[in-house]
Amino acid sequence: MKFSDNEQMIGILSGAGAYFLWGILPLYWKLFGQVPSEEVLAHRIIWSFAFMIIILIVLRKLTSFKIELLGIFRQPKTLAAIAFASVFITINWYAFIWAVNHDHVIQTSLGYYINPLISVLLGILFLKERLSFWQLISFALGDNWRIKSRLSIWRNTMGLSHPGHELWTIWFIEEKSETWRFNRTND
Repeated sequence: MKFSDNEQMIGILSGAGAYFLWGILPLYWKLFGQVPSEEVLAHRIIWSFAFMIIILIVLRKLTSFKIELLGIFRQPKTLAAIAFASVFITINWYAFIWAVNHDHVIQTSLGYYINPLISVLLGILFLKERLSFWQLISFALGDNWRIKSRLSIWRNTMGLSHPGHELWTIWFIEEKSETWRFNRTND
């Protein structure tokens, strides 16, 4: 599929806007630090739904939304898939809000940074996708940055004096004790 220059510019601006919003969103959630994360999440769900309905009304797409919604309820597999995805999105939102309100912004940011890398890796492993030379270079550079960032955070968190400590130890601790890391930084 060939994209026009206009479509490409809309895509670039949309992506940049989304990343900008995700970059400043922790500042917004931090304003609600005194409010329980569950309550913030409930408001986010309710007001997102209300805003979506308003957009559908303005765009005069409410009728087609109702038709599509009824079609989804008639297909149990589709309904289950959407419910399953909704649960995971809710968990993701809750974890993000909780982490920001408990001063884990850097760890949360790294989690969102690594998400596209994991998607690429899953595509390679399970969908047998092949990366071009430049895609492979960019993936390697992104992963290299992730490793260096993790090492820096672990050195600061665990009091490690230099990056020469065994990498496998850090990865083992990282993988096996996420709860420990969150609890330790709250002390």
